Amino acid sequence: MIAGVAVGALGGVFAALFGLLLGMLCDLVLVERRVTVATLRFLEGQPAPPWLPRLVVLAGSLYARLSGRHEQPAPQPLGVLVDRCRPYFPDPWSRRPVEKMIIAAATHEWVGSERFAALARTHATPDELERLFSTVWEAARHDGVSPAGCERMRELARRAGVCERFIRETFVVERLLDPEACRVLGVPRDASPDLVRSAYRRLAAQFHPDTAGSLSDGQREATEQAFKQVQAAYEKVRYP
Repeated sequence: MIAGVAVGALGGVFAALFGLLLGMLCDLVLVERRVTVATLRFLEGQPAPPWLPRLVVLAGSLYARLSGRHEQPAPQPLGVLVDRCRPYFPDPWSRRPVEKMIIAAATHEWVGSERFAALARTHATPDELERLFSTVWEAARHDGVSPAGCERMRELARRAGVCERFIRETFVVERLLDPEACRVLGVPRDASPDLVRSAYRRLAAQFHPDTAGSLSDGQREATEQAFKQVQAAYEKVRYP
């Protein structure tokens, strides 16, 4: 940046301002490059510089292990993880470096589950590990975690040395019901079995063919169709 201003000053005030902007851009590119290189070196087992927040890098790596996307470009939901990891960074305004670290870790295909567990045990205390797993878990839930993903998270936590009590209490997948079926029944996606049955019985009684005797042919047909939709919706979301 200083070099850009010095060179630009030879051409006057406007040239100096242009040199300042150009210098700032070059500095930004160099910083991002340095951040990415340091992140990848750390993941490959090389010593990490003191300014590198290990938890930020480990968060990106853990998210990749959880989502199974470590060999693909960084998915959009990583933005949620970036925001959740910003408090780990010394400068609260440095979203861009945090983003670069997380994306580099999430797209680095050489860090498998065993390597991640070894890095986590070496560079994080038990409290930091719980904070790390909680952060990544909440970000992943924002995108939606399947039961298989939940089990993968539990396995990674055990390999990293997280206590079993924390694993049982934290990694729980709520059963979300089919959205279209819930719309037909008029219940939320996290409805309890009692609420689902109550809504079904109410709608089944309302649209049952036996109650359509006094209706016209068109109304009777519409009622029968509605009853079939209610039946189909209940079959999708009913608890065994």
